Amino acid sequence: MVLQLMSGIEAPADRLSAWYVGPNQWNLPWLPERTVSTIVAVAAICAGEALRKRPAFDSPQWDQIHFGAAALGLSAQGLAKILNIHCPIPALRVPTRAGAWIPPGGNR
Repeated sequence: MVLQLMSGIEAPADRLSAWYVGPNQWNLPWLPERTVSTIVAVAAICAGEALRKRPAFDSPQWDQIHFGAAALGLSAQGLAKILNIHCPIPALRVPTRAGAWIPPGGNR
């Protein structure tokens, strides 16, 4: 049995993909010598797809990109480098509760 996960927005030659190699194991051709779980493969493909769109600096898509990159053990900058994408990348936003008080120096 041959299974492949593929992104759906680019031309076939430009799609990100992952190949099934065993139970809950996928290889990412664009990230050689890495075998990842199904959820990591999906997160990585979605993050790469979102990154290729080069979202606006304040776009909520950056959360998805940071999450997918982190699932691979990378930063968003590291994922961009692997995919040869050059664009400004905002820092990961840390959610806070509305009205929460953070003492000076307490956000480290």
